[in-house]
Amino acid sequence: MTAINPCSVQMPKACISCIHFTGQGFADDEHCPFEDWNDPKKRTPFGTCGQHKQEVFATEICGSYQCEAGVISHQVDNRPQPRQPLQERLCLEEHRV
Repeated sequence: MTAINPCSVQMPKACISCIHFTGQGFADDEHCPFEDWNDPKKRTPFGTCGQHKQEVFATEICGSYQCEAGVISHQVDNRPQPRQPLQERLCLEEHRV
């Protein structure tokens, strides 16, 4: 069993705990995963992704995720739709002959 550092916080492995994310507020969201007194909420935190240079919901997951220091991340399901369409950058090695 691994001991948890008392200075660490557990967060979902999504934008909210990524070093590239800067929070900006809340936005209307038909896929909001949160509940308020057993009723679904209608707004999800959003912000800017410094890696992709666009707005994202805090609950999105991408291939460029890098965990913030002091965070223990746990797997979560990805959203059915992002805030804006996201094109991941492909890292291709160039092979010269």
